[in-house]
Amino acid sequence: MQLTDKVTVVTGGGIGLGAAISRRFAQAGSHIAMVSPDKKEQDELAKEIEKMGRKALSLKVDISKEDEVKQAIKAIVDKFGTIDVLVNNAGIAAEDAEVPDIHLDDWNKVLAIDLTGVMLMSREALKVMVPRKKGSLVHVSSTSGKSGHPRRAAYACAKWGVIALSETLAIEMGKHNIRSNCVCPGAMMGPRWMRAREVAAKNQGITMEQAIQQAKDNSPLKRITTYPEVAELALFLASDASGTVNGEAVLICGGSLMR
Repeated sequence: MQLTDKVTVVTGGGIGLGAAISRRFAQAGSHIAMVSPDKKEQDELAKEIEKMGRKALSLKVDISKEDEVKQAIKAIVDKFGTIDVLVNNAGIAAEDAEVPDIHLDDWNKVLAIDLTGVMLMSREALKVMVPRKKGSLVHVSSTSGKSGHPRRAAYACAKWGVIALSETLAIEMGKHNIRSNCVCPGAMMGPRWMRAREVAAKNQGITMEQAIQQAKDNSPLKRITTYPEVAELALFLASDASGTVNGEAVLICGGSLMR
């Protein structure tokens, strides 16, 4: 699976899963543009990518802001000349409340980034891809986009919406030779997952060790998915290796949704 001399845009590209995707795509030969409201980690990763012999760009962008997205896409095209792949990875899961207790501001913030931001980035990137009659969109949804998520209603609704948007784009953009697919990770080992385990331990009155084991036991494989594993799936969907895969929402959760 190669992306030699392709140009990939990764939202939230400097930390966690986004960093793993940026790094893996660069290893596959792609030049990388990363957008995020926090540039510190992105700037460091950009230096690492450049040492691989790839071009890299780090931009400070709030993807929920239309003007900032437009400016970012212009800056990327100005530097690289085109966009071949867009990975919509950025997302938040701010609220921790059942629906009767959700604050509207929290709801709106999650949907603005996790769904509207995906639409804005896709819309502007497609303006570059459509005239060239080629491109690939990879959106990071979630197992929460396949099944409800207690105390994360806004997050679940946004991730369901990402799958619907991806399928719609797959239908609309097929005539332009542009594919659109989702990866749907479950729990992923990392700082965000550890914070979620801390909340689970507190809510259930159990130890952190018990909360971690509980999550592992939810998977038939008895382990948690890693960032590099999800990045590898994203690379497959972005590359020509998945040439007729279109409109799919691929679970990568160790089979946890079967439990």
